[in-house]
Amino acid sequence: LSDDGVAALKQALWKHKMIYLRDQHLSHAEHEEFAARLGPFAVDAYTQGVPGNRDVHPIIKEADEVTPSLFGGGWHTDSPFLPEPPSITFLRQIEGPPYGGNTTWTNTALAFRHLSPVYQDMLRPLQVWMSAANNFATQTFLRGEPIGFGDKAKQDQGLKGSYHPLIRTHPHTGEPSLYICDTYAAGIAG
Repeated sequence: LSDDGVAALKQALWKHKMIYLRDQHLSHAEHEEFAARLGPFAVDAYTQGVPGNRDVHPIIKEADEVTPSLFGGGWHTDSPFLPEPPSITFLRQIEGPPYGGNTTWTNTALAFRHLSPVYQDMLRPLQVWMSAANNFATQTFLRGEPIGFGDKAKQDQGLKGSYHPLIRTHPHTGEPSLYICDTYAAGIAG
């Protein structure tokens, strides 16, 4: 896409919250190059990326693989425990099952708009503590061994977490939305 095309794609994403680009056959390098045009990469706490493309993170589950927990299987927002979480997630499915295997999304701006004005005002000043500690403990329990974070610094940041506004305002649209998920929300400041 031209720079104008990328700008139009971003506008569509901000308006609709998610978009599908069907029949795109990208290499890891093309995936990484295109995603970089949407914004800077965040550090992934759980995976190291593929060789030569550190910002492309495979999530692979074979049909015959039996696992006590499915990585990323619970509804979540990506890496909210980072001081600057990613603003966009770009997924590319290479191979999928004939049914299931889907990724579900929710519109947290719409959820916020459906709250009463009194409830909105009550939530606006709150800060949510996002931490990977609960997820780490759950995954460790289910798997019977600790999950890997890649390195000690990433693990320490994931467990320490970060505080973020519970109601975030989109920097380009000004639209408020809820910033919370049951996988990583570990508490409310105070």
